[in-house]
Amino acid sequence: MATLPAKYQRWHPFEQYMISVYDFGKADLREKQRLYDMNKGLRSVYMFLLRKEKFKDGVMALYEQMPSSGRKDMLQYMPPADLSLLVESLTERHSQERVIDFAHGRLDKYDYAEFVQYFEYADLRSLALDKADDKEFILQWEP
Repeated sequence: MATLPAKYQRWHPFEQYMISVYDFGKADLREKQRLYDMNKGLRSVYMFLLRKEKFKDGVMALYEQMPSSGRKDMLQYMPPADLSLLVESLTERHSQERVIDFAHGRLDKYDYAEFVQYFEYADLRSLALDKADDKEFILQWEP
């Protein structure tokens, strides 16, 4: 089957959302407002689709391609619920042991205990990792 030209290919909704979050980090003030207004009504739809479809590689593929400055911009504007989905996506692509070992050297003992508990109850993926330590942890991750 032939591949469609790029302009006719459809992005997965979460890929569209992540690209717009990344663009948001680089935008000037007026553009930030436009992107925010554009995404405000769509974010819940994207999140719903992501949870329903168990979407894999898109968010991490985009994240892994970014320079560290792009990652910082993206994390700065990402809502906590989206941040927890990023962590979930990361852990689905790498072994839990590797992620937990990595976390051990980067989180204080209380955050680390919470982090390990999060993985022990993987079916309850509702923890929003919104603390600065968690953002730093994600920034330092090397796939």
